[in-house]
Amino acid sequence: MHSHFKSLLSQLTKPNNALSVTRILHALLIKHRLSSDPFYATKIVRFYAINNDLISAHTVFDTTPHRSIFLWNSIIRAYAQAHKFFDAFLLFKRLRSSGTQPDNYTFACVARACAERFDVEALRVVHGQAVAFGLGLDFICNSALISCYSKLGLVDVASCVFCGIEEPDLVLWNAMISGWDFWRFS
Repeated sequence: MHSHFKSLLSQLTKPNNALSVTRILHALLIKHRLSSDPFYATKIVRFYAINNDLISAHTVFDTTPHRSIFLWNSIIRAYAQAHKFFDAFLLFKRLRSSGTQPDNYTFACVARACAERFDVEALRVVHGQAVAFGLGLDFICNSALISCYSKLGLVDVASCVFCGIEEPDLVLWNAMISGWDFWRFS
């Protein structure tokens, strides 16, 4: 059992696994009664998502009783990356009513989904909620907002977000410069 567990942990540290390996890992987690642990569930959800198996990813999510913000972010990101924005937004809404606090990565992911969907109003709502949750000065959240507003042609709004940061880091500078360049060369 110890060697199987060591092998399992080794596979879980890889950035991705083939679908067949993911299914084996999932089976091993079930066998060792670890499948409901949010840490392991998050890994399996990510692997299923990488392999475009959203049904299995969602099943793992639904059968995990104690959902961490990392697990929520993984399933929301999985749907957003698959361009299933409506489902990503529904999950975000479920997260908000679950009692688990969204974090900066949650808002960054949902903001990107808004931009991909070209939904300015939804992006503004997400931006307002991020501010309401105390993430108005968060670098991760704001770099996503700057990129999203720029992508939607609202470079002036992106610039306002950027100017609201007292000491922007390199990522924020790059997001703003990219936003200006995108529209300057379009």
